[in-house]
Amino acid sequence: SRPILTDHGRPGGESVMVCSLAAFEGSLYAATWETGSTPRGHVYRLADDGWEDCGSPWDANAVTRLAVFEGALYAAVSRLKGGGSGLDDSANQSPGGRILRYAGGQAWQDMGALEGADSVAGLVPFAGSLYAIPMYSEGLFRMEAPGDWRWCGSPGRRLLALGAYAGGFY
Repeated sequence: SRPILTDHGRPGGESVMVCSLAAFEGSLYAATWETGSTPRGHVYRLADDGWEDCGSPWDANAVTRLAVFEGALYAAVSRLKGGGSGLDDSANQSPGGRILRYAGGQAWQDMGALEGADSVAGLVPFAGSLYAIPMYSEGLFRMEAPGDWRWCGSPGRRLLALGAYAGGFY
């Protein structure tokens, strides 16, 4: 019988982990948390001969979420804290909290930031809008236009996941 899992290697030479995967235009993309000499999060595309680097969307150490919205690939960037998970703190303390749109090759376009956030825990399209949640603070945000993220409220605690299912938003 065929194995359920196939090892496709590690995207990037110094990645700590893959934070998100997305299918876009017939390819699989991976978002990473990076360490080492150039600790900036990257996005990679799985090619026939391994992982192709699609660039580092921002100065932050991780790309934590990928989403496909209105025919484009979006990436959310974060400053992940390694120290709380048994790892050394990242040498890169640059904030994230931004959303970027893939422009092809290794180019990314800035689509703005979530107010008061340095990291993004969720990025999900729903009912014709793109929504995001910060990782270390409260709130739900909706992209009104490129660069314009509006606060939609908070349930009174941090959210760590978003999802769309059977016509509902969770």
